[in-house]
Amino acid sequence: MTGEGVMQLGPVEAPAPRVQVVEMECRNPMCWGMMPELVRRVGQFAEEEGQPGVGIISDLVHNFVAPILPQAASFRPWMRAWCLCSENGIVGHVVGEVNYDHGNPFCVVTQYASDDGSPFPRESIVAVWDDLMSWAGTLGAKKVNILARSEIHAKAYAAFYKLKPVGKVLMERAIEKPGGGGLNG
Repeated sequence: MTGEGVMQLGPVEAPAPRVQVVEMECRNPMCWGMMPELVRRVGQFAEEEGQPGVGIISDLVHNFVAPILPQAASFRPWMRAWCLCSENGIVGHVVGEVNYDHGNPFCVVTQYASDDGSPFPRESIVAVWDDLMSWAGTLGAKKVNILARSEIHAKAYAAFYKLKPVGKVLMERAIEKPGGGGLNG
């Protein structure tokens, strides 16, 4: 029964978990306590994708710490992370970086992940996206790239984030004989 004697039919949806977006910024004391878990997550994501985690972790930590170092007073972080947090801790993360193509800056979302079964409220996703776009814009980026892991992801990104396919296809070839090589190797 709900309200004034009216029975509710159908499943009762649990309220969406409260998710807080935290931009990982070294001047925020809370972020220092979150950094070890973020580093673990970023390294795990990289290794699951077949990449060495040490490079991205090194860049992430450098970009997090450098702005407060006296010798890096003019340093502008080119990599930034956002954590999605619930009462249980970090439940998702996004990592973006600004790269250059012939002197033209552009942003690449290099990692985005959520824990299984962790739905994020739309406003949390929009908050991360807005922060990322704003931050990348301060570094001169005019566009954002993201790798869609599937056709379904690509359609969702096009609809939700207003992204469009750029017609490029990522291609890969295994190295069967390390040290061999050439086109016929």
